[in-house]
Amino acid sequence: MQCLWALGLTVCLWFVLNRRRFGEHLLFIGDNVKVAEIVGVNTKREKTRAFAVMGFLAAFGVWLLGGGVIWLAASILIGAVVPFTFLGIMPTNHKLLAPDRDRASPETRTLLQKWGWLHGVRTALSIIATALMLWGLHGV
Repeated sequence: MQCLWALGLTVCLWFVLNRRRFGEHLLFIGDNVKVAEIVGVNTKREKTRAFAVMGFLAAFGVWLLGGGVIWLAASILIGAVVPFTFLGIMPTNHKLLAPDRDRASPETRTLLQKWGWLHGVRTALSIIATALMLWGLHGV
């Protein structure tokens, strides 16, 4: 069963790294960070996404090798950070950064409060995942 999971993850990662913009950006960053920035890659964002994916894969791999449900929970939580950012936080960011936004309006204040709450949720997901991983390491 572990072999099938590994094969499935390998195919998914190959697809992401070879057929998606995220993979292309990682290759640019790996070759030369300065060149990646020159061609328009947001290197900080892409590195953060890469670390989140690596954290997910590491925790998931430990679960596959019999590490227990703690590692599965940690992998799900850390894996949820990237989609939560794109589906939850980015739309709010785009609204806040709109060129025609009145910075003193009540709507802007509401959006800023929502933005802060969303970042709090994302931070909580990361902290809980990290705590679970540390707990799992302590139990080893």
